[in-house]
Amino acid sequence: MSMLSIFLLLLAFFVMLNTLAKFETTKTRAVLGSLNATFNIGNPSGREHEFGSFVGKVGAASRVQAELNQLLRTLFGVGRYDLVRLGNVVVLDIDADALFAADARPSPALLVFTSRITGRVLPPPPGTRLNLEISAYRGNGSLDAADPAQIDVATRRAGAIVRGFQRVGFEADQLVASLAEGSARKIRIEFRVTDLPFAPVKVTP
Repeated sequence: MSMLSIFLLLLAFFVMLNTLAKFETTKTRAVLGSLNATFNIGNPSGREHEFGSFVGKVGAASRVQAELNQLLRTLFGVGRYDLVRLGNVVVLDIDADALFAADARPSPALLVFTSRITGRVLPPPPGTRLNLEISAYRGNGSLDAADPAQIDVATRRAGAIVRGFQRVGFEADQLVASLAEGSARKIRIEFRVTDLPFAPVKVTP
């Protein structure tokens, strides 16, 4: 028997095994979740997995970006915000006066902003979690040299945004607020999509 015949027989054998094999979606999902939680591999392709409701965090962030872009264009028009996605993080820089009055009091637009965004991005796809990081800019320069009035305005703005998102559905542990160096005319909100830790499957004998 020639080597070619042996290779053909082996190929036929493995083709037969593959045909007879039963694909089990539940077990495949469990294995993928375990690997993802252990090695934090995510989904760099940005495409949905084919198994059940498993969606990679990058794919989920892409959805968040699309929803926000459509909503913000309707609410504020072009030119009042910048929206970019960096992997699993969607970064929104928006003009502060679009959400606040001159004395840092929330304008009616803030309630519309937080409620409409929450309606678009919650709940996140199964297997993922969405956290928000709100940065209010206090002006340029070191914190020691910063104007106390600008620090007060930035603090009140960050707190108002956090409270606004809490009122419409976000949990406290999903929200982080901070002061950052930068133009006081801007506010930054980062939508960070992470994978939920995988819950081990309990097997009963």
